[in-house]
Amino acid sequence: MLTNHPNVLGSGGSSGGAGSVIVKDEGTTVVTATTFDFVGSSVAVTDGGSGVATVTISGGGTSYSEVLTYADLPIVVGTPPVGTVYLVKTSTGAWYTFNKKESGLWRRTADTGALSDWTHLGDAAELTVDTTFAIGDDGDNTKKLMFSTGGGTTATTLTLATAQTANRTVTLPDATDTLVGRDTTDTLTNKSIVATQLTGTIADARMPALTGDATTTVGTVATTVGKINGVSMAGLATGILKNTTTTGVPSIAVAGDFPTLNQSTTGSAATLTTPRAIYGNNFDGSAALTQVIASTYGGTGNGFAKLSGPTTAERTFTLPDASATILTSAAAVTVAQGGSGQTSYTNGQLLIGNTTGNTLDKATLTAGTNVTVTNGGGSITIAANGGSPRISILNSSVVPDTTGEAFFEPYTILATNDVFKHIVLRLGSSNSAAPTIDGGVYGTFLVPQNYVGTAVIYIRWTATITTNDVYFGFSYRAIGGNDSESLDQATFQEAVSVTDTAPGAANRLMEASVSLTSSNIAAGDIVEFYFYRGGSQAGDTMAGSALVHDLDFGYSTIS
Repeated sequence: MLTNHPNVLGSGGSSGGAGSVIVKDEGTTVVTATTFDFVGSSVAVTDGGSGVATVTISGGGTSYSEVLTYADLPIVVGTPPVGTVYLVKTSTGAWYTFNKKESGLWRRTADTGALSDWTHLGDAAELTVDTTFAIGDDGDNTKKLMFSTGGGTTATTLTLATAQTANRTVTLPDATDTLVGRDTTDTLTNKSIVATQLTGTIADARMPALTGDATTTVGTVATTVGKINGVSMAGLATGILKNTTTTGVPSIAVAGDFPTLNQSTTGSAATLTTPRAIYGNNFDGSAALTQVIASTYGGTGNGFAKLSGPTTAERTFTLPDASATILTSAAAVTVAQGGSGQTSYTNGQLLIGNTTGNTLDKATLTAGTNVTVTNGGGSITIAANGGSPRISILNSSVVPDTTGEAFFEPYTILATNDVFKHIVLRLGSSNSAAPTIDGGVYGTFLVPQNYVGTAVIYIRWTATITTNDVYFGFSYRAIGGNDSESLDQATFQEAVSVTDTAPGAANRLMEASVSLTSSNIAAGDIVEFYFYRGGSQAGDTMAGSALVHDLDFGYSTIS
């Protein structure tokens, strides 16, 4: 007896035969009729919602869950377990397809999480019941396309796969035949290939053996010519091969086939009846030419001259249009040729002209008194060693400027012991503050006649102040010549300066120096100068007077 579900008709009802269950879609349309054996059993149907019903067969029967289509079968791994049977209410897929999913009972036989886990319990689809099946023309069912798997191996599958990118048509021949595969080994019969469609090369192994005049070995492309127009080459004697014009048949030439030549019958070289000149040397064929080709024929006229030179491209060497001697590495280039006539030198050697023989001789400089000569690789150093004398330039010509910051006074005014009472030049009127303006003296001095250079001004001074710095300046102009330069100049020639630090203790002798441009000064010049303390300079910071004991001009000399 069936109960509890509006879409299930009872056993033996008006819609089903005895012993059958009729399942309706949404309570209106009968979509599935499945026969069960209900002998001694009762059936209860529970509504699960959404068209899903649970059919319970009791009293010796079996309980099943139902779904609408094959695609609705559960696929969760482990749920339901393998062996569970579900009732599929509706078949899906066309009758002529391989994947038709029949309605009825489906049993889970695997647990991979896919619909393929489920197997239909019942008859297979009609298309697969035999080793062959057919697809017929719906207008003439006598036209059929037959498929057969009878020749296949058990538990194997043949898959027909395509990868078309557009509509394609495969046309089969109107004959009983076997298709040839691209990757299989097959023998073609009754086929022809258009030669223009052939590309690539034929492997040696595919080459058949050739017979006839030219023969080959199977599987090779090497050809042996055994015959020419049917004549075996092996059957001919050794000699010069001759062709017969009319037949093309080869044979060995005989003496009568050659014109008469002026030749020796012994095979030696024949001689010319009239000798011919070759580049100025006669040749009659009796012997090889061994003479030298004269210059009139483009030769050297010398059998021992050899030229070598360019190896990668053609080069042009232009010689003078005159008789001349070519300069070479075999001998030194002479003075007359524009050279030195010398091939080696030592450090410091110079070339000095010698009218005797019009030559260049090698020589080195000779050092003189108080002069040293040092010869180096590519250099000569000449130095004076006559000493570096000094002359005092605080002489009777020196006068202070009008600033009041420079004047002469006895040393005892600022000295402590008052033993030495000589005159000093005081720069800075206050011994307790630094001057704020420049103050100095004007003077002149005569440059000694033995002056050669290295002009230096030396300032020898002291102070009772022991901290900070003093700025000394020296501006000058050198006047020389006889009736050529004016002593009344408007500007100085050069201005130099030096900053010196106060003595470490009161009245210690200090010496500062500053170099002049030596080329500005020459022996015998009168130098007009202005020597001063730069009170206006930021570097002059000593708060007291600078006492200049001497002002010297130093220089180098050759004595």
